[in-house]
Amino acid sequence: MGVITEIRCVSLWQPWASLIPEFKIHETRSWYTKYRGWLAIQATLRKMPPIQELLKMANAADEAMQKPLLKKLCQIHDNPNYGKIVTIANLEDCLEMSNAPGKGKIVIAEQTPLERAVGRWEEGRFAWKLTQGFAVPEPIQATGYQRLWLPSDELAENLSKMIRSYT
Repeated sequence: MGVITEIRCVSLWQPWASLIPEFKIHETRSWYTKYRGWLAIQATLRKMPPIQELLKMANAADEAMQKPLLKKLCQIHDNPNYGKIVTIANLEDCLEMSNAPGKGKIVIAEQTPLERAVGRWEEGRFAWKLTQGFAVPEPIQATGYQRLWLPSDELAENLSKMIRSYT
C-alpha cells in the first residue's frame, strides 16, 4: 500500500492539540485554508498554561463535560508530549465564524459551551471542522512549523499506516 498523499500537519499548543477529537471538534484559527484532507496535529514545545487557566477552561464547559474534561486536562498536564504528533483528524471544512448565519459561515452562539471553552470563537476567525479524529497510540517526535506544513517522507509513511489502520 502506498503513502496517503494528501496529508498536512499543523502545530498546536497543549492542551488544545490533545483535546481533539474527544473534546474539540473545531480548531479555531485566524486564517482560512483551502486544504481538505488528513491533518496530523503536533503538540508544540510551548509549555502549557498554569493549572488555574485549565480549571477555568473546564469550568466554562457544560456541567456534564466538566469532570471528563478536567480529567483529560490533568492527563495532558502530566504527560504533555511536547514536540510530538498526538492526534490525526480529517479536515472536512473551514468556516468563517459569524454572529449570523450565511453561506460558508458557522454561528458562534450555536456552539456548545464546551466547544466555545476550548477554542477562540470570535467573528471573522475560522473554524476548521475536524472529523474522524483519533489519538496517535505512540506519539511521534516531529519538528513543528507555523501554518500548515508537509511531513517528511518518513513521517508521512508512518502517518499513512496509522490512518489506514484506523479507517
